[in-house]
Amino acid sequence: MTTFKAVVQHSKRDQARFQLYIRITNKRIPDYLKTSWYVTLDNFDDKGNLKDLQLQTAVNLFILELQQKINKRFGIICNVTGKEIVKYLEKDLQPEQIDFLKFFEGIMNQMIHDNQPSGENYKASFNHLKRFIKKDKLPIDLITVSFLKNFEKYLLKQAQEKGFKGHRCVSLTLSNVRHVFNLAMEEYNDKVNGIEPIKHYPFTEISIKDPICSRRKSIGREEINKIINYNGFVNSRDKLAQDFVLLSICLAGINAVDLYTMDSSCYERGRLNYNRSKTKGSRDDEAYMSIAVVDEVKPLFAKYADESGKRLFNFYQRYRNNKNFIKAVNKGLKHICKQLDLPSCTTYTFRRSIAEIASDDLYISTSDIALILNHVSAFKTTMIYTGRSFKKVDGIVRMILNWILYEKYTPLIPQKKQIKKGKKSTLLVYHA
Repeated sequence: MTTFKAVVQHSKRDQARFQLYIRITNKRIPDYLKTSWYVTLDNFDDKGNLKDLQLQTAVNLFILELQQKINKRFGIICNVTGKEIVKYLEKDLQPEQIDFLKFFEGIMNQMIHDNQPSGENYKASFNHLKRFIKKDKLPIDLITVSFLKNFEKYLLKQAQEKGFKGHRCVSLTLSNVRHVFNLAMEEYNDKVNGIEPIKHYPFTEISIKDPICSRRKSIGREEINKIINYNGFVNSRDKLAQDFVLLSICLAGINAVDLYTMDSSCYERGRLNYNRSKTKGSRDDEAYMSIAVVDEVKPLFAKYADESGKRLFNFYQRYRNNKNFIKAVNKGLKHICKQLDLPSCTTYTFRRSIAEIASDDLYISTSDIALILNHVSAFKTTMIYTGRSFKKVDGIVRMILNWILYEKYTPLIPQKKQIKKGKKSTLLVYHA
């Protein structure tokens, strides 16, 4: 008769936790089957029996599963020894290797489904990895230090063959692979219960340098005005690109993807209140932004209004997704810039341009520029006390617009405004 008992094997080392084994005995010959549980001696009573009810239940269910496997393989009357039984069970219970490529693909698809801006970056990293291994499966155990170093060399070579330095590609790709590896460890490992199918972490042995940010070209107020006043349109795409420029500078460098996905409820009482798509998933404040809609841009709100009321703008009705929308705007910008003999521009150019104009022409502080661009504040603790002043955002944006559109310098001066309700007090309202 086959017997089972949960035991620990004592070691000469001074240990606080021990791995739990199932002692399997048949024909008076025992052997020990290793489990994924780790226990302390306090989990056992004086007779060597488990006293933790939760663990005892889990172990009993596991033993029942073992009995069923043994009966199926050797029959009810088992004529083999405990050693032979354990040898069979170890092979049968061998966990299926984690396919890192399959896990990566699942993470990537979810990011794209959720419209996360970084989804496309992860898709590119996934494709790089798949081309490197030239297979459809990648057991996670094969991702070693040597594997990563060879992958790094491959990425660098591929980029250089296309005429790029390749450092940014290598950094971003390896960072994405590391992030997915970390997610896999969170998914499959359970340190509390001693379950760790992923036992290695190769990224501590390699150095992933921060990607070198390429300096995107910005343009000055004169170039922006040339685009805004351009009238040599050959198609509706050029006009869309011109309108985007005005929307961008009037709404503090808003991203094209936010214009495309903006819900109609975001526009209320003359203000645009929204969460920036690029960073809302990684910030405690969900990258919330509020900005006054200035008179210069209100006609465009009416021109591109979504009559169905589903979204604020009808761009989604004209373009299947935000990528196609951005592509159309960029093509229009490319044509306009070529006609005006200006440096090539993209949808991101104007966000960067208003930041540089604010800094170089108007001497606005870096912290105030970060405020209007909805970047994370360097003074997080201070912000807890002061909050974010969207009135100040309105004043700074007005100051920038006065300079870009009218070449008029209006310094940002807080003016006191009396509040009549309740006790007399003053409110600082920023005017440009």
